[in-house]
Amino acid sequence: MELKGEKFCGILESIVKCPVCQKRLNGDFILCESGHCACRECTLKNSQKCIIKTCLKPYIATKNLLIQQLLQQIDGIKVCLMELDATNRKLKDDKQINNDKKDGLLPGQYSCWITDNCKFVGYELEMAQHYEHNHPLEFHEDSNGKLPYTQNWQMNYISDDNLNRAFKVPKVGIFILHISKNSCNILRACILMLAPSGIAFQYYYRLEVECDKKKKRYNGRVDSARISKGRVLRHRGIGLFITVNEDLSKALKEKLLFECSVTIEKSNETIFNGLNSKITNNQQNSAKNQVNIKDNSLKPAEFREQQLNIDTRNKDEQLKRVKAEMIAKMRKQKEQNLLRKTTTEAKIHETQSSHADKLSATQSRSLYPSLKQESIHQRNPNVAQTSGIVNNHFEVRRENVIPSAPLFERQPPYNPSFIQQRDINRERVNDARKANKNKGDNCVVC
Repeated sequence: MELKGEKFCGILESIVKCPVCQKRLNGDFILCESGHCACRECTLKNSQKCIIKTCLKPYIATKNLLIQQLLQQIDGIKVCLMELDATNRKLKDDKQINNDKKDGLLPGQYSCWITDNCKFVGYELEMAQHYEHNHPLEFHEDSNGKLPYTQNWQMNYISDDNLNRAFKVPKVGIFILHISKNSCNILRACILMLAPSGIAFQYYYRLEVECDKKKKRYNGRVDSARISKGRVLRHRGIGLFITVNEDLSKALKEKLLFECSVTIEKSNETIFNGLNSKITNNQQNSAKNQVNIKDNSLKPAEFREQQLNIDTRNKDEQLKRVKAEMIAKMRKQKEQNLLRKTTTEAKIHETQSSHADKLSATQSRSLYPSLKQESIHQRNPNVAQTSGIVNNHFEVRRENVIPSAPLFERQPPYNPSFIQQRDINRERVNDARKANKNKGDNCVVC
């Protein structure tokens, strides 16, 4: 199962790989006429034609929706496969749900999330005292903290090191920064709160991990700390994921140090792109370029798909200008080709007209010089052929072949009065014939 999962992940990465930079396609990519994908920045640096030697076709403005959706979901697919390979869980869903419900917590109680070995359970005030006495290095309390509240840490990327942190925001509550790493070195981080779900859901957080100038950001809704640890590990839509094949993961393995930043805000003052529809009047000017999405319109798994920042927005504007220039250039070239085609057709028509004017009526008659003799011979085959007829066929002078006039003259338009007069004349002729016949029958001499 593990080998199959790794092979499938490799196939997915090869599908979404840019042929120029040999990295995964970014959010803005273009296609050539044959369907090959490439990063837009790579195509602008190299040329406007496909980099593949067997193709070399120009790039077009069409988007590949399938590749775009695959890029958005590829991390979740790989995490799912790797977690299944690492744990090899074969329990049924019903049993797992029952285990989640039987966590042994009374209403208002919370378990300690700092270490796996700590089994302490208590209420919110007891948890604050427990963190101060038993986990002072992992607990931080700021007396002057206000929303939006930001906290930064510098952590060691070591497998045996504890990465969980707890911090208290005055007049708000205690939050947990839960960071886990599985056997496949997939780093995962999320924010929990020592409060019921109804209160925790009122807050949003921005989580950012940075190492060697490489960073990754996640915006999401705070979840309650009463959720079981097993559910957090299995729920693939909660928190930030850093997979093995990302550049940030490679930088973490080299530096073994990274910076983690967390910002907490309430829903009516949210920093999350698109999740809050209750933006205050003071923040409307800064939120004009953000995507407005209702709270219930997206699931947590889809939060990452709506992440936008200033850098990517500026790149999009720059690429839009480049795209507009390319479209204008293509339109101008199309107009030139159409003008060239029209000019060529006009020249051909002029040449044909001049050639037809040079042809005379005598030349057209010289095409069939023995037409009369041929007609006589067809009616009387015994008549000897003349010099102009060869093998019962008139001689055709092919060098004089020219476009001939229509075989039939144009008929006059339909005239009902003419037809009526013709019928009357015919009746008169028939009556005269009958009269002559009767006159002959009555003749005494005959």
